[in-house]
Amino acid sequence: MAKILPGFLANARTAFLMEPREHLAVMNDVDRRKLGLRAVYHSHPDHDAYFSETDRAQACSFDPSEPDYPDTIYIVISVRGGKFARAAAFGWDPEMRNFAEIGLPCQ
Repeated sequence: MAKILPGFLANARTAFLMEPREHLAVMNDVDRRKLGLRAVYHSHPDHDAYFSETDRAQACSFDPSEPDYPDTIYIVISVRGGKFARAAAFGWDPEMRNFAEIGLPCQ
């Protein structure tokens, strides 16, 4: 279950993280079952759908210059006034060495 970490200066509107042991258990299960982490999504309440510095720090938690999962797409959903406003997807661009907005195909 996701929860706010003790000592993390945020609330559910500004940051929401999985408990580290649970996160590790999930990622170990993904590896054990030889699954891929295709996408991660989260919302930005009352803000635009952009890839923030916090998003990058979480995506590059082991090495700040490289994402932990370079093939994973990060989907950010803008919710304004409790209603969907926009969704944007971001992927790692190895030439730019940064995340860039990519198309978000919907089926």
